[in-house]
Amino acid sequence: MESARGQRAKIIVVDEARDVDPEIVDAVVSPLKNYRREISFENKFPDFASKTIRITSACEKALPYYQEFVKTLKNMATGDKQSFACALDWRAAVENGVNQEEYFIHERENKPEVVFAMEYESKFVGSTNNSAFPYELTQKCRTLQKVELEQPKNSKSRYVISLDIATSDADTADNSILSVLKFMEKTDGTFNRKLVYMRSFHGESLDVLAEEVRKLYHLHFPNAEKIIYDARGLGDSLDRFFDKEWVDYASEKEYPPLVVDDEPNMNAAAQPMLHPFRAIQALNQRLYTNMRVALEKQRIELPIPSRLLQSKELERDDKQKMSMYEKAIYAEADALQFEMGNIVAKVSASGNVLYDTTNIRLHKDRYSSLAMANDYISELEKINIKRFNRGVQCIGLASTF
Repeated sequence: MESARGQRAKIIVVDEARDVDPEIVDAVVSPLKNYRREISFENKFPDFASKTIRITSACEKALPYYQEFVKTLKNMATGDKQSFACALDWRAAVENGVNQEEYFIHERENKPEVVFAMEYESKFVGSTNNSAFPYELTQKCRTLQKVELEQPKNSKSRYVISLDIATSDADTADNSILSVLKFMEKTDGTFNRKLVYMRSFHGESLDVLAEEVRKLYHLHFPNAEKIIYDARGLGDSLDRFFDKEWVDYASEKEYPPLVVDDEPNMNAAAQPMLHPFRAIQALNQRLYTNMRVALEKQRIELPIPSRLLQSKELERDDKQKMSMYEKAIYAEADALQFEMGNIVAKVSASGNVLYDTTNIRLHKDRYSSLAMANDYISELEKINIKRFNRGVQCIGLASTF
C-alpha cells in the first residue's frame, strides 16, 4: 500500500480484502480518492464520487472485514446511495459461465463443509455466543506455516498420534479424525505443540482406520510416542486390529504388534503404543481445561488459514509447490476452528458441565482428536515442569579415604 502514496485515483479496488486491515487501507487510500479528474474540470461538469470497492470470499465473523461488510449493508438499507454490498454464491459463477457446475460439486465433496460454505456460498461463519473456544482465541494460534506429511529426516522431535472414531456412513454422521501433534520442550519446562497433520475419514470401518494408523506411524511418523484413541463404544475393540505383526509390502519390512499401554501383555515383541482415552466426566473437564490453557498461553500452533496459501504458493518455485494432501491439512484446520467456535458449556440435569455443540447437526470430531493429543502432552508437561522447578538432583554415596 505504501507504494500507492502520492498517486490519484477515482476507484480503488481491494482484492482479498478480508486479509487487509481496513484502517491501514483507509489511511493510504483516503488521500488517493481526493481527486477530481482533469476532464471534468476543463469541461465544467461534476465528477462522479470516488469509490473504494472491497471484494473477497466470505470469512470468519471475528475478522474486521465482516464488520465493514455489515456496516456497509446497513448504510445501504437506510438509503445511502454511496453504499452497496452483496454476497453471491457459486450459482452466480455458473450462470455467468465462469465455471461449470461440476467443478463446485467436486469441491463440495472434497472440502470440509465450513470451508465450502465460506469460499463458494458467501456464508460468514463465527463463534456461537458463549463459545468455549471463540474465534478470537483460536485465531491467535493459527500461525503454523508448514505442515508435515511425514517427519523430517533425522528428526529428533516428539510426536503423538490421535484418532477420534466414527464409522457410520450416513451423510450427517460424524467423521473419524486422525491427527498428529508435534511437541518440543522449551527452556521453562513447558512444551510447544504444532498440529502438523490432520485427516478426516467418513464411513470407514475399524479395520480400515487401523490400517491408516499403522501407515501413519510406521512409515511417516516413527518418532510418535503414543497412539491415542477414543476407547468408548466402537473404540473399545480397536486394539484387536493391532494384535498381529504388520507388513509394509512396498519395502517388505515387518513391524511388531501394537498393544495398549495400560494392561499387561505376554507378547514380549509387542509395542505398548496404544493409549486408550476413556472419557468420563472428570476427564472431559480436564480435556477442555488443558486445551483452553494451551490456546490462551499460545503453546499450540495451528496451521494458517487455507485462504493464505495462495499468496504463499506464488512465492514458491515449482519444486516447492504444495501437494493436495498438504493443502487439505490447512482446510481441515479451518473446519477445526469452526467446530471449536460452536462448542459451548452445558449443564446437565445432574449438575455436570458438558462441552458440546449447540446443534446436533454440528460436529466436534476434529476438536476431540486434537484435544486428546493435547491432553496427553499437557499431563506430561505438568510432570516436566515439576521436575524443572526442582532443579538438578544428585543422588549418590559420599565417602572419605
